[in-house]
Amino acid sequence: MKKISFLLLFCALVFAQIRAEIARGTWGNGFSWEISNDSVLTVSGAGEMPVLSRQDLPVGEEPYTGGEINPIYPHFAGVTTTTPWYAHRKAVKQIVLQAGITSIAEYAFYKCKNLSGIQIPSSVTKIKEGAFGDCNGLQAIMFPSSVTSIGDDAFNFCSGLTRLTIPMSVKVIGHRAFLGCSNLANLTLAEGIETINSEAFRGLPLTSITIPASVKYIGNGVFNDCHALVNITVAGKTPAGIGADVWNYLLTANGASGEYPEFYRDAYSEAGWDLTKGVGKTALYVVPTGAAATYKKTVEWNKFFSTSAPI
Repeated sequence: MKKISFLLLFCALVFAQIRAEIARGTWGNGFSWEISNDSVLTVSGAGEMPVLSRQDLPVGEEPYTGGEINPIYPHFAGVTTTTPWYAHRKAVKQIVLQAGITSIAEYAFYKCKNLSGIQIPSSVTKIKEGAFGDCNGLQAIMFPSSVTSIGDDAFNFCSGLTRLTIPMSVKVIGHRAFLGCSNLANLTLAEGIETINSEAFRGLPLTSITIPASVKYIGNGVFNDCHALVNITVAGKTPAGIGADVWNYLLTANGASGEYPEFYRDAYSEAGWDLTKGVGKTALYVVPTGAAATYKKTVEWNKFFSTSAPI
């Protein structure tokens, strides 16, 4: 009787272990991963997450019509990656990264479309290129104060995000880092951020933004296509370096002006964008008391000021 009970208990434990996991494995030097049956992907290891290869998938010079349209770069289908969990990505709803991991690899969780939340430990200092790109179910991100850089395309097209605070520990925000986060209407940039690279916040539905005094450079097209943006506060008394077309399509007649090339106008329309939004709109720029003259003397900034707009 005892043998039968022991056998039944052993079978139950084995069955529970099988049911508790969808998949698991190891890769790189000492890293392991596991997806539980409650849709949690847990990644364990120490140091930098091993680099995962990826393959760009350009699809010619015409807008991509074989699947989802990328409304910003419609000629670019996306990437494939060699993440060991990529085949199971649709099952992932939560990600837990164990303490000891110092960086999140390129395209590590790309296209985990059902992902709603992530736990990033305080050991992480870098979030690399495309790490959470196109995770459009992601609803919230809490960056620990250890993170110093957010890579190119790290969170682009995460349309589930509605609000975000980027902490003072982050010094560099990568190219297109949050591009196309179409519901991210509440964005707070903490004092301490130094570089905001090109198109980082392109296409966001922001109505206002404050640029910290610590910012030294704002790249090309950072706020392009932010059609609702009407209040821009710049905290620095000394003007930051600024790229081309930082707020383009905000102050101009958008598609009607011919500023969108015809190829892009067609693809934007297919993706449901209203290219007439923002026509004739002006924005209020606010700079520190006594700094207006300095900004007006700076070639890059002067064009954003006029005698009819309060500053």
